[in-house]
Amino acid sequence: MNVRRERFSRIFPSRIQKIRDALRILGNCSSNNYEWDDSKVKQCFGLLFREFINTAALFGLTVTAQINGTEIRTLD
Repeated sequence: MNVRRERFSRIFPSRIQKIRDALRILGNCSSNNYEWDDSKVKQCFGLLFREFINTAALFGLTVTAQINGTEIRTLD
């Protein structure tokens, strides 16, 4: 295995795990201990999904996402 592939294999999984952990922690905000604004939550998830879409494109992947049936790229 070449050095760059080894480096990727070592770094990539831990970065994915950090993102998964952060999303799990973010999910804690959905508990009944908080009151949230639906439009703000929708906007923030749109931002997150756009980052996923753009990052996936860097790896040559085409990813699409919707929030409540609306394509992410059309949300502001």
